[in-house]
Parts: sequence; structure tokens; C-alpha cells
Amino acid sequence: MMNEKNHDELNELQDVEVITLLDEEGNPHLFYIIDVFESEGNRYAALQSIEEVDDMDEEDYDEEEYDEELFEGETILLRLEKTNDGDVLVGIEDDDEFERVASIFESRLADED
Repeated sequence: MMNEKNHDELNELQDVEVITLLDEEGNPHLFYIIDVFESEGNRYAALQSIEEVDDMDEEDYDEEEYDEELFEGETILLRLEKTNDGDVLVGIEDDDEFERVASIFESRLADED
């Protein structure tokens, strides 16, 4: 059974799109976008992973049907790159770029508090 905090988090998540990213082994992981921002001509996205007790996939993501405990996992930062097929999320390889983007994201989080 969900506690009140998890229930509130699930309600918040239903207002945003849940996306699936594949790891290096091809395993799917669910995420939602926390923030999108620009820096030095690039766009970046901060994603929050959704960890689940049971194996839940996007089709099962519905408050009425899903009553197991749900909690948030790690936050990742990715760069948005435009392609002919739309935006693609890519990892940030450069350490200086990552540190700059992480600092911006942390500042944006602090401003929300």
C-alpha cells in the first residue's frame, strides 16, 4: 500500500511524461524530466529516475491500476541535441561541461526552495 508521500509523488508524476531510456546493456529505465535549461548555446535536461518495487513499464503507469510503493531514484543530466527525427538525449562526456551544467542545475533547484 502507498503512503501519503508516495501517493502525492505519483500524482505529480502523472502530470509529466514518463520516458524510457535504455542503459548500455539494453535494460529499460523509467525517467521523468525535472528541468530543461540552456547554457552556452546548448539545451540540457535533468531527469529523475523512477524506481519501482515491482517491474512496472510505461503501460502500467496509472494511479488506479498501480498501487505498489513508488519512489524516486537518481538524477541524471543529459544534453539535448537536435536531429532530423527530433531531439535526442546524449550523455555529457566533457568533465568541464558536466561540472558547469551540474552547477547551473543545482542553482536552479536552490532557487525553487
